[in-house]
Amino acid sequence: GGGGGLIHIGAFGSVTATGGTGAIGEVRLTYNPACPLPIELTSFTGSDETRHNELNWSTASEINNDYFTLERSANGSEWQKVTEIDGAGTSVSVLNYLYSDYDFSPNMINYYRLSQTDFDGTVKNSGEIVSIDNRFKSKVIVRITNILGQNVSNDQKGIVIYVYEDGSNEMIFVD
Repeated sequence: GGGGGLIHIGAFGSVTATGGTGAIGEVRLTYNPACPLPIELTSFTGSDETRHNELNWSTASEINNDYFTLERSANGSEWQKVTEIDGAGTSVSVLNYLYSDYDFSPNMINYYRLSQTDFDGTVKNSGEIVSIDNRFKSKVIVRITNILGQNVSNDQKGIVIYVYEDGSNEMIFVD
């Protein structure tokens, strides 16, 4: 008869099982802490949501994941910690993470990167950088109204509301 089975755990947690049939075999799983298995990051994206930047990432699996660290940079080389988000520990299912950054630098491009810290303190940078363009876009005014919603001229004094082409509006006081 054949021998027992062999299970090989490769990079990124891939598992391959081989072996014959027949006699009862032995399966040994070993874990080398000097070579921990990383998280499997499937996406890392960001978007400008008017008042905040929204960062999203997903993992297909996590092993010994203590937490994620999200960092921001205004120039792509000097980074500051924005937040830490708890990881799932160990998981083999898809997990989605979300963070809303309300403290970004306006009128510039903001860069974000993600790192992951294991329970043993090992830190791994995802290697991916997300850029979000927060520069002021020129807005086209389509009409000016008073607080009652009535159209007024562009030299109207007092509280006026600018209605922009993109549907947003802004209330200001003109003296």
